[in-house]
This record gives sequence, structure tokens and C-alpha cells, in this order.
Amino acid sequence: MRSVFVVLLLANLALFGIGHGWFGQAKSQRGREPARLNQQIREEAIEVPRMPGVNETGPRSSESATPAAPTTASSATAAPAGGTAAAAGSGAAAVLVPAIGPQAASTPATPTPATPAANAALACLEWGSFTDAELPAAQRWAEERLTGARAEIRRIGDRPNWMVIVPAFADADAAQAAAIQLNRRGVKDLFVIQEAGPYQNAISLGVFRNEDSAHRQVDMLQGQGVRNAKVVTRPGGIIRSWLVVRNATADQQQALQAARATFTRQNVGSC
Repeated sequence: MRSVFVVLLLANLALFGIGHGWFGQAKSQRGREPARLNQQIREEAIEVPRMPGVNETGPRSSESATPAAPTTASSATAAPAGGTAAAAGSGAAAVLVPAIGPQAASTPATPTPATPAANAALACLEWGSFTDAELPAAQRWAEERLTGARAEIRRIGDRPNWMVIVPAFADADAAQAAAIQLNRRGVKDLFVIQEAGPYQNAISLGVFRNEDSAHRQVDMLQGQGVRNAKVVTRPGGIIRSWLVVRNATADQQQALQAARATFTRQNVGSC
């Protein structure tokens, strides 16, 4: 029995070795296609060509995934190139979108010329007042120096009013003596008119803008013993004139202000 067991064991070992090629290629594979291929193909010499974006596996480094932005000679900043990777499952190959080329440098905008400063606003000024004797000289000055401006004349006369007086005396001394007597009676608001005219050497006891006020003053004076007081009409005073200058420029406005040194007692104001 022992010898039979040993023989069977050796036979099994021999069959196992033949099946695994311990004693050469198995007979079942001789002359067949797998055997012929194994004899012709050298696996160590096979190189698989790498195609960008297809054969690459695993995550790529940041340096290789994003191509460097191209630089240009111009000072314009080029648009950065970027790649978009799409992964299909774990370990799938990364697909890169081609980088967009640098944009053309933008053309600098043509500078807009500066708008000239607006001219100073034209003004309307009123220059005066002038008497009838002074007005012609002022008009000549305006024609010579205010070229382009319009000068108009505005004339104003004093309104007539009413005056309470004691009629004129023969001379100034008599008028002064009468004024002293009136002062003793309590009449304080009075003065002797000295200007030449119809009321020279008369005594003025008040000037009023309406006639009723003047008559009330006469009634009050009669109560103080002044019997010869009466109301007279005082005509309007000297007519005064102003030059109204329209569309005056800034230089002309300054010239008008300077003219006050030549024409005394005149003012310059807005219309």
C-alpha cells in the first residue's frame, strides 16, 4: 500500500508540473494562436502614445493644468488663459478646454477737449444820479468805454409837497428877528429860507407830503398865536437822471466802478 501511495503522489506531481510548464510548453497549447502570440509580442517594448487630455490619469498639478498667460509687448493686460476640467467619476481623465488667446489691446479713447469756460454773465447796472448839466459828459463817457452795451436814461423829479411858512420879510435881519419871537412862543421847528427865489427871507414852519397835514399844522400854530402862517405849494425839486447800462461785461462793470472817481457823488448799482 505504501508503494502504491508513493506512485500516485509522484504521478500527480508530474501532471501538475506538465500543466504548469515545468517540463516545457503544454502539448495542448503547441501550435495554437495564444502560443504564437506569446512568442511574437514583447510586452516590455510596447509604448502607448500619450494624447493630451485622454491618456493622462490622475489629477494634474496646477502648473500643468493652467497654461501660463501669454505676454505681449504692449502695455495692455492680456486676458488670463484658463482651463476647465470635467471629471467623469473617480479616476476619470481630465478634459481640458483650450485656452482663449489674448485679447487685443484696447485702443485708448481720444481725449475730449476741455470745454471753454463760460463767459461771465452780463449784468444790468444803474449809474447815477446826474443833473441835467452833468448828464452829457456821462453819456459821452459811456459811448466811448461801454461798446456793445445799451445805455438808457431814467429821469426822476422830486414829488411836489406843501410847506407852511410865514411870508417873506424885507430882509434877512427882519426875518431873523421874527424867528426869535416865534421861538419864544414855543415854536421850535422853524428856519429862515435863504435860497434865492420866491420864498427867500420867509420862515419855514414845516414841509408835508399831503395838503391836509399842512393845514393841520397851520391850525396848531394859530393856537400858539402865529396868525400869519399859511400853506404854499412847493414844486418838485431838480430832476435827476440815471444811466441804465444793460448787457455790461465784467470789464465794463469794473470800468463803471472806476468811473466813480471821475464823476463825483455817483453810485453804481444793479438795475
